[in-house]
Amino acid sequence: MTTPPTFFVDLKKGEVNEIKAMLRNPNTDKDPNKRKEILKKVVALMTMGVDMSELFADIVVCSRTKDLVQKKLIYLFITNYAHAVNNQQTALLAVNTLQTDCRDEDPMIRGLALRTLCSLRVRNLIEYSITAIRPCLNDVNAYVRRVAVLGVLKMYHISPSTVNGHDLTEKLYDMLRDRDAQVVVNTIHALNEMNADRGGMVINKTIIHHLLNRIKEFSEWQQATILAVVARYTPESKDELFDIMNLLEDLFRNSNSALVLSLTKAFLNLSQSLPAVHEQVMMRLKTPLITLMASGTEESAFCTLSHLKLLISRSPAIFTQDYKHFFCRSNDLSCTKQLKVDILVELVTDLNLSDIIGELSEYATDIDATLARHSIRAIGRVALNNPAALDKCTSVLKTILSVDIDYVCAETITTLVDLIRKYPEASDAVEHCVDAFSTLDEEPAKVAVIWMLGAFGDRLEKAPYIIESIVHGYSDEPPLVKAQLLSSCVRLFFLRPPEMKPILGNLLSQATQDNSSADCHDRALFYVRLLQRDLEEARRICTTLPPRISKFPEDNMLELQDRLFEEFNTLSILYNKPSEQWQTRPFRDRSATETAKPAPAQEAQEPEYQAPTPLPMLSMDENFVMDSGEFEQAWAALRECCTFEGSTSKDFAAVELVDSLKELNVRAVAFGDVDGETKCYLYSKQTQFPFPVLTELIMRHQPSGIQFSATVKSRSVDAAQEFGGWFEALLERL
Repeated sequence: MTTPPTFFVDLKKGEVNEIKAMLRNPNTDKDPNKRKEILKKVVALMTMGVDMSELFADIVVCSRTKDLVQKKLIYLFITNYAHAVNNQQTALLAVNTLQTDCRDEDPMIRGLALRTLCSLRVRNLIEYSITAIRPCLNDVNAYVRRVAVLGVLKMYHISPSTVNGHDLTEKLYDMLRDRDAQVVVNTIHALNEMNADRGGMVINKTIIHHLLNRIKEFSEWQQATILAVVARYTPESKDELFDIMNLLEDLFRNSNSALVLSLTKAFLNLSQSLPAVHEQVMMRLKTPLITLMASGTEESAFCTLSHLKLLISRSPAIFTQDYKHFFCRSNDLSCTKQLKVDILVELVTDLNLSDIIGELSEYATDIDATLARHSIRAIGRVALNNPAALDKCTSVLKTILSVDIDYVCAETITTLVDLIRKYPEASDAVEHCVDAFSTLDEEPAKVAVIWMLGAFGDRLEKAPYIIESIVHGYSDEPPLVKAQLLSSCVRLFFLRPPEMKPILGNLLSQATQDNSSADCHDRALFYVRLLQRDLEEARRICTTLPPRISKFPEDNMLELQDRLFEEFNTLSILYNKPSEQWQTRPFRDRSATETAKPAPAQEAQEPEYQAPTPLPMLSMDENFVMDSGEFEQAWAALRECCTFEGSTSKDFAAVELVDSLKELNVRAVAFGDVDGETKCYLYSKQTQFPFPVLTELIMRHQPSGIQFSATVKSRSVDAAQEFGGWFEALLERL
């Protein structure tokens, strides 16, 4: 039995030259299996990050073959290396073969050749690609048409003006009527990306009705794409709205979460301008969403719950009768349980208060500390949102406080402080909190109890003695505890002067001599000078309690809810953040769309959308070191992988740049001024690549800033290009 060849092994010295010689050997052309094994080895080494670009010309010569497997391997190699600076001219050699294959009898070869031609990413070859794309858009085979549609999008990313100049955008709108469902979906995706600056493809009544009439021809995932387009449409009349909703009604029976959420978004957006209909839609959506939450996978349940949370926060009354569906199950994920707890808080009414509070109190002693803390805070939020629930919630929190679990006691005390700040009548819980002080280790809980001692110390007989024990260990406390201790001590001094006078003196003496926290030191000096200047004024300032809190700032979530509702069925719902807070390219409101297809001239005049380029995150090997001799030897042996040039308006010295790069594990072997230019020779090694990257940076100081150019070398083209892109972005952002 023969052992299959192993391709993914370390590169041997001189192996690239051996492969080149084998490819040029005439006998290799006569043995297809042998050449296939060589190509597999080349692709394997390329996948491992080895620079195989010097084989580019030899691989291109091999592209004239009828073997589909060899073609796939060759085209994969060409796609990976054609955009490199050294290979862009050589790539012309492959264009003729690719164009010929685009006319092959086999649709698989036609599609493969077109996909490769559109993936070369060489601006000089875009006209060749456009020439091949146009006939393929009308190909008899659906696979070729699918590839051609995506090829238009790839060309648009390289040169929007060229695509618009050849009327390919208009052609894509015509392809929305293609008989193949996947071609239609690919067209929608392409048009949405090409019109991203306007919120997506231009839609009108004709397009929407055509897509809706064919909705049953599409698969579930394709239907979700169609519904995303429908969600942006504004019906012309109430009758049209009801016709669309009746047509889509049957899709709610589907168990695919993507489809159900897309359908939910479509129904909500279509009915948003009609409040009465919108409320009826919410009632209709309730059952399928709850069913989806209970019957799907854990991941699907979390996603559905996140969207349900948003809907419930906007219309809690619709879901109040179904609160038991949101009780936690033992096999729920921790994140799912926390979402359910948040939803239960929104569903509290006078009728279900006891049931929900009782359920939350069960979670308060859960073995999962995160869930226990979340449940305790939820009980507090119930009281903050419903004054009628204050007594019930306070009683439950007092009971939980008696549980001998550190984090449970700490979280309960922190929650009770918030209740007391809003409802001073709940201050009878202060004594229970103070009694638990000796068991506390967490900073927020300590701060909360010390605040209580200062605010209600006149009714707590042992308040000064507890304060005294804390003052003795002042130097060991964290800054927040120190700051609160100073405020509470001064206030308690005016309430109980005989007992507090020596304690306050000791505290102020320690605090004014403690330089570990500038804030606490300055606060102590302020109190000393205030007490020395005017005792009565100090009394007035320090004993005045802040006004009663009516609402906490974090409770005002209406604006966030409205923003998230605009981005329904996106990752923003899972992150609970608007898209501009977590992605570079912000979400655009897709409800305001044009109602007619634009003329080609208008399309060509639109400005190209330039998305800001995020700075990539590279993981550098902090232990990699190279001396000047090794650098010089490697620099002479390696080929140039990529170059770039640019400018920055900020002027800075080379030593500043070198010091900053050193913190990022990019080190310099030498730098200095040569013939009016500043040259820096840098090296680094990314953890995911086996070979280092060497860089020569040349900076020219101008009155307007710095012009720079860089040459990057490495045995791994991928490593060099990834570092080059990162380094260029870094320099331009200075």
